[in-house]
Amino acid sequence: MNLPDLSEVDTVTLQSWMGAKICSSLDLVEAYFARIFAHDSNNSSNGWGVNSVIEINAEARSIAVARDVERKKGLIRGPLHGIPVLVKDNIETGDGMITSAGSLALLDNRPERDAVLIQRLRDAGAVILGKTNLSEWANFRSPWSTSGWSSRGGLTRNPYMLTRSASGSSSGSAAAVAASLCTVAVGTETDGSILSPAAACGLVGLKPGLGEISTIGVVPLAYSQDTAGPMARTVQDCALLYQVLRNDVACNRGPVIFSDMSRLRGTRVGVLRNLFGLHRDAIPIFEKVLDALQDFGVILIEGIRLPDMAELGQAELEVLLYEFKYGINLYLGGLRSNDVPRSLEALLATNSKNSVSVMPWFGQEYLEIAAERGGLGEDGYLNAKRLCKRLAWTEGLDYMLSKNQLAACVAPSNNPSGLIDLLTGDHNTGGSSTLAAVAGTPSLTVPTGHIHGLPVGATFFAGPGTESLLLCYGYALETTLAARIPPFFKMDMDE
Repeated sequence: MNLPDLSEVDTVTLQSWMGAKICSSLDLVEAYFARIFAHDSNNSSNGWGVNSVIEINAEARSIAVARDVERKKGLIRGPLHGIPVLVKDNIETGDGMITSAGSLALLDNRPERDAVLIQRLRDAGAVILGKTNLSEWANFRSPWSTSGWSSRGGLTRNPYMLTRSASGSSSGSAAAVAASLCTVAVGTETDGSILSPAAACGLVGLKPGLGEISTIGVVPLAYSQDTAGPMARTVQDCALLYQVLRNDVACNRGPVIFSDMSRLRGTRVGVLRNLFGLHRDAIPIFEKVLDALQDFGVILIEGIRLPDMAELGQAELEVLLYEFKYGINLYLGGLRSNDVPRSLEALLATNSKNSVSVMPWFGQEYLEIAAERGGLGEDGYLNAKRLCKRLAWTEGLDYMLSKNQLAACVAPSNNPSGLIDLLTGDHNTGGSSTLAAVAGTPSLTVPTGHIHGLPVGATFFAGPGTESLLLCYGYALETTLAARIPPFFKMDMDE
């Protein structure tokens, strides 16, 4: 069946096509597979593709057929029924696909059970299309790493400009959605791993509050900050996927309402301008964001005091080191395969043994430092945890919100994506994810414009349980700015 072009097509449109028998779920799967071959594989004239999809699900076609049979019988499970979805390769699927976290050491890890969030997707009728590449170990291997690179999957590139970073660690999920290789995708975040690649690839990305989406079956980094979340081209698709993924307690709060603009009028939003050095061309874009918010009756509050972000970053890293050691030892020790390392020490040894393939560009310094840490009862960990809570919440986000009677805060998400540099690693282009990440509260990025063709966005964050409100702010910007444009798959700015 000849389908219309799938570029930028949203979930609601695809549902209408299937309902009108313009296409089936199987047709969508085949069409997305074709797009993956055309844009993702290294088969173009210059030999460079986006390289975002690390593995195709061999069961995708049969799952799609089963959803089509259900549709013919009048059984529609929900808005994701028959919709192809890609998921990050640190999320377990019990369908024979590998869950590697991008590491060659876990190539034999084929879980027998789905992660809880995968089961929610299946129950909602979604079709798991495949796995996406990521920054190896969720970008917790080396301070000199390159986002989007893993020893298993190689390098994921930004579809807007293939010489530019897709950011990370959910690099593959972001790049795949931006390139319309799927409808929506699932990423994970500990600090910035949804927001940063979503902003770099011109997407809507939601990091829910801690515990809103189950992380059972997700390869751990740090249990006190890890979460999963939706990545999409529109706020509506982001909201639909979030509604499916969230846990029962969150679902009991009712449906996710993202388009009620009336609730924004009179809300006070704190403006954070100085989280990082903003590119000169990004300043007027952020001013348009603020103007758009005011048009919806939002009251902007300037001059918000921030905690010491450098001190917070140091304390956060210490927490991550301790919790990674604790979590990864539990995870590896519970794997069924005999051909994977069963501890962090064994992982280090395996990586060193295969250093030519695993460490051609950067090392495993964070893993080595984590291995030297003790247990979660040590003073070093407990003191870092207390400092994180004080700086991120007590003297940070909670203080800002309550003192200024704020509903949320807004900040620029990023500067234009930097050039890929495997030799020296990432070039920092800024970010505003840390306060909400460490505090465990929701944050959302939405596209706001482009600088020489490269996307930039704005981030909203607030207190617990405000996911729907943040989506409303995002929807207001989406409808006003209409900043999302399809990627160009260019090599550089001169094309």
